[in-house]
Amino acid sequence: MPRPAHFHSQAKVRHDDVKIFKRESYSIADSPASCLRADVDAMRFIAITLLAVACFQATGDALQSGDDPFEAPSFLGVDEAFVLSSTIVQGRLVARWQVAEGYYLYRHAFALEAEEGITLGALDIPRGQRIVDDYFGESEVYHDAVAISAAIDIGDANDSDGETATVAVRVRYQGCAAHGLCYPPQKRVITIEVARSGPEPIRIVP
Repeated sequence: MPRPAHFHSQAKVRHDDVKIFKRESYSIADSPASCLRADVDAMRFIAITLLAVACFQATGDALQSGDDPFEAPSFLGVDEAFVLSSTIVQGRLVARWQVAEGYYLYRHAFALEAEEGITLGALDIPRGQRIVDDYFGESEVYHDAVAISAAIDIGDANDSDGETATVAVRVRYQGCAAHGLCYPPQKRVITIEVARSGPEPIRIVP
């Protein structure tokens, strides 16, 4: 019994569909360059997405902490970054610095200079941390705190006519911030009072 015409037509369409599907499948498998480009594009998209997420997270953390992520860094004044104090201990003049976090002082920049009538011995400076920075190259520096000292001989200062005499020692130093600021060389004056008598023949004037 012959099959209806519409049956043959439907079978032919299905057969053609199979042939089209096979032809398209063969075309994709036969183009590795297209697959490689698709993989590269996908990897690039994933990398950009992850980077954007990281940036947004960092910005959110900065805003949550109260910091402006787009604000230029601010720096302390030199006397806040490097707090200088001095004293005399067993005939030695001692200069000390408290160094703020994120700042450091250079070993090569320390110096003590006495005015006429006072003699200073060799300067005692502890060893520092070796670094290489953009300003002085290989250097020794100090974080947190550092003290230098020198023997002091008041000499002729004790021959003053009054009960006390006042003399001065100049101290020199220089430091930088770790985030891109180097302060110019600094000079401060330590004033010393010399007494003709008493328990403290020499002392630092506040």
